[in-house]
Order: sequence, then C-alpha cells, then structure tokens
Amino acid sequence: MERREEFAPFGWLGPVGEGGNQEPAGKFVPRKFFGKYLQARLAKAEEGALGRLVRISDEAVSLSRTSTGLVVKLLNGFEIHSDHVVLALGNL
Repeated sequence: MERREEFAPFGWLGPVGEGGNQEPAGKFVPRKFFGKYLQARLAKAEEGALGRLVRISDEAVSLSRTSTGLVVKLLNGFEIHSDHVVLALGNL
C-alpha cells in the first residue's frame, strides 16, 4: 500500500495552505490527483525499464488460464501471456 509520503515528491498532496493543495477529507486521494500520480509513476518506471515495460492501449476481451499461466486476449487479436493479471476496472 502506498504511503502519503509517496505523493509528496510529485506535489499532489501537501499540508493545507502549502502550494494550494488540501489534505483529502477521507482516507482516499481524489481521483484527479491519483490519476496524475499514477501517470508520473508509470513514466518513471518506463524510463528505467530498458524495454522490459511496454504500454499497450487496447481493450481486453477475454482472460483465460492455461497450463503455463494466464492469457489476456485484446480486441486487436493480440494475446498477452503472463503469470499475474490485475483487473483495474475503474468506476463501474
């Protein structure tokens, strides 16, 4: 689980009055701040990945288990083979 300090270097959160940012009222960061935070984290991960991280923009149409792991089939017909899959469904 990410800690609040993780957000500080990106300037997404800060004490009330510091840079105009407000501490969120609840335990969750507002969606707009969290989205920007994730984009920054992904960009940083891509910089150090040396070709091991590939960003694919498509729609997943199926997920199946095989004897060697999991397969995500994309709308364009491409298949991604993996040991682990995270379903990030967003706001349903």
